[in-house]
Amino acid sequence: MATTSVRKYNMEELCVSFISRNRFYSCILSKLNKIPVPPTCKEVKTAGVGFTPQGKLVLYYSEKFFGELNLAQAQAIIEHEVLHVFFQHLVRMPMSPDPKDANLNKLQNYALDMAINQYLPDLPEGAIYPKTFNLEEGQYAEWYLVELKKIKEQQEQQKQKQKQQGGQPQSNPNGMPDLTEDDGSQGSTIDSHEMWGKTVNDKGEVEDASHNENCDMEHELEKIVRQAAKECEGDKSMGDLPAGIRRELESLRNPKRKHNWKRELRVFVNSVLTVTKRLSQKKVNRRMIDHVDYYLPGKKKSKRPSILLARDTSGSVCNDEIQKQFLNEMINISKFCDVLVADCDTKVHQVYTVKRVGDFKKYIGGGGTSFEPIFAEAKKRGVDGIIYLTDTEGSFPKKEDIGKFASKTIWVTIDQKNVSVPFGKHVNITEE
Repeated sequence: MATTSVRKYNMEELCVSFISRNRFYSCILSKLNKIPVPPTCKEVKTAGVGFTPQGKLVLYYSEKFFGELNLAQAQAIIEHEVLHVFFQHLVRMPMSPDPKDANLNKLQNYALDMAINQYLPDLPEGAIYPKTFNLEEGQYAEWYLVELKKIKEQQEQQKQKQKQQGGQPQSNPNGMPDLTEDDGSQGSTIDSHEMWGKTVNDKGEVEDASHNENCDMEHELEKIVRQAAKECEGDKSMGDLPAGIRRELESLRNPKRKHNWKRELRVFVNSVLTVTKRLSQKKVNRRMIDHVDYYLPGKKKSKRPSILLARDTSGSVCNDEIQKQFLNEMINISKFCDVLVADCDTKVHQVYTVKRVGDFKKYIGGGGTSFEPIFAEAKKRGVDGIIYLTDTEGSFPKKEDIGKFASKTIWVTIDQKNVSVPFGKHVNITEE
């Protein structure tokens, strides 16, 4: 019997051939840098999207992996990556770096791939589909994640029941992949989600993008998708897109007004970062070295910036779920500045540093609310800004008595749209 060899396609050929599949997808693909990774790169064994140190989106890929695929399979893998970008999965459901969250990452990986693989008929063996878990098609990744958690719970109950009956628990109940195994792996998928939120520098070293001030991942993804949608507006091939993707495109053209409190917090923190630089005679301003006959001092970071997160413990701040989201965002912020937590009602009860969610301690305090002690504490510790989680019902200090904190304070409320603060900025967190 004659054997057929698989022709190897380089990335340039694949991108050109990709145009025939759909112009919209090819427009997104054209805006991505394409960088091959060495065989030693553990994070990308097949393909995956990430960022450059300059904040640009990039498609990382293994030349060896693509060399083993036929043309249809290679095109489907690229389309898979394009759809991750289109649905903005990199920021909608980022992977947790904590090894303790490996099982959750596995469920997320499956949910994300199910949300897009249902539209791709030519994927290589091993791809995860909704039918893999007997789930309906046409849903988003968040919906699949909820359902997978239910399936995992059912599998755990079934194994526990078998164990109680003296039998050997089945490793693959109901013919589905076993979601209960907590082996430290993040699930077997056809591409790598390891690079989401990561950058690769010129030396090939993988770094966390959250440490990079150039990376605004949400903005970069949204910009690429909107530009591609605008370029393809009126194109006949848009009508051939699956219904779920057309629905998402329609929401792009008619966006709902959405209050992005996370971005407001990040903008505030970025403004705080600018105060931590000072002039230095030892560090030359290289931007001016070719324009003047003398050396101008450069800027040097004087210290690692610090934020004081003040928590109003008077008992009036509620909604545990939103507070959990807020605390998670504070942990993201702590990656590039020190975050000190202070509990206060009419006096400061405890102050400590956090680097992970588990570092947050139980609230201490209760009763009335006075904001003056926090500003005195901030001055004493020399922090650069204050984030105050409160209902704003308390006694405020005088603006002229707090110095820089008049502009370096952000008041965070939960489900309170209409509040008045005498200084600083207000941001409201809501589930709406």
